[in-house]
Amino acid sequence: MLPKFTNHLRGFMYIPGYLIGVFIGCMLGDAHMDNRKGRVTRFTLKQSIINFPFLWSTYVLLSSFCGSYPRSIVDKLSYSLEIVTRSYPVLSFVYDLFHVNGVKCIREELFHYLSAQALAYWIMCDGAHYGGGLVLCTECFTTREVVLLMNILIIRHGLSCSIIYNHVGARIFFKKSELPKIRALVAPYMCEFSMYKLQGTVRYPRVKV
Repeated sequence: MLPKFTNHLRGFMYIPGYLIGVFIGCMLGDAHMDNRKGRVTRFTLKQSIINFPFLWSTYVLLSSFCGSYPRSIVDKLSYSLEIVTRSYPVLSFVYDLFHVNGVKCIREELFHYLSAQALAYWIMCDGAHYGGGLVLCTECFTTREVVLLMNILIIRHGLSCSIIYNHVGARIFFKKSELPKIRALVAPYMCEFSMYKLQGTVRYPRVKV
């Protein structure tokens, strides 16, 4: 039997297969979606200006869904850029995968969609250096949901990971020894700028102007 959410054809448009992992990975990170009466859905991704190369490369892929270029946002002393798509019925497929009664959550069905591409975009959105390894900032999810995500990573991709806590919530941690395996999985989908997150040392790249 096919997974419940594999039918992502709605209306007169569809999500190309090569973009599903982009939406899924970003939703595991900083992206969010607005659903209007269960009919149409809009996708939004906001990133610091420091991550402009990643945001722009993502915009290029999603530009057919967007009505404008990324917009700039100034909040006190921080500068950000935001991608906002038009509202489409087809994007409700991704919204339904991540939401129950309007609340963002992690569901078992995600196992079928957390591909290597989705993992790459998750890392680019919400990955960070920690203890010589990689941490995924999953504080917005419950501990139970974080454990479910870990199980998916272990079973589907054979990745060894553990759970750590900060004052906000639970995170997923990969030791430095696990980074070569992760790089082999996600390198084909990673923006070159974001590869520093998988080096095992904090080496922030220079942004060429």
